[in-house]
Amino acid sequence: MIFPLTEKIGRKYALMVCAAVFQIGSLIQVLSFGHLSAIYAGRFVGGWGVGAACLIIPIYIAEISPPAIRGRLVGFFEIQFQIGAVFGFWIPYGVNRNIAASTQQWMIPFALQLIPGGILFFGMLLCKETPRWLAKTGNWEKALANLAYVRNLPQDHEYVAFEIHEMRAQLEHEAKWEGSGNLLVKQLKELGMKGVRNRLAIGMCMMMCQNLTGINGY
Repeated sequence: MIFPLTEKIGRKYALMVCAAVFQIGSLIQVLSFGHLSAIYAGRFVGGWGVGAACLIIPIYIAEISPPAIRGRLVGFFEIQFQIGAVFGFWIPYGVNRNIAASTQQWMIPFALQLIPGGILFFGMLLCKETPRWLAKTGNWEKALANLAYVRNLPQDHEYVAFEIHEMRAQLEHEAKWEGSGNLLVKQLKELGMKGVRNRLAIGMCMMMCQNLTGINGY
């Protein structure tokens, strides 16, 4: 559901929507006053926000990062995601060990969720929309300006021109695919190409191993 939205309004604003949904879910949990049904509802709403953000953030990173380090930066997101999950375990443990049994024990962990959600929402206000999405929507002038900004280079720099050229070639290639039919079959064939399939297998293996640890069970 989130992918059509991010294609329509862009990666930046879609991430802000995700952050807002997560904040709403966190507020429902904080204001649940111990009612289990409200806590479940808040977790459900917040889960939608987190799940959607986890889809868009790697796309945003990939589309805004330099090609030479793109894979490392996307991988760094996954590492930070797991570090965040570790904090998700230790915060309730610390609260349980240091605060006497009371409503504070469950309100503090729920309330702390508002911090990363708020950082994501307001932090995205300072971020630029991805040049690739702007180019895909035909706004090449803004795409060039944003690319030059994130690369900290003038718009007429040869490196910026090279990236814009590569971006245009890729989008034209994708447009030919879409216009020739059997797009799904061609995409599946490309995923099976040497080099691509290895990266895909590693990424899928990482996600499967992560879930097999039971980390999402808490």
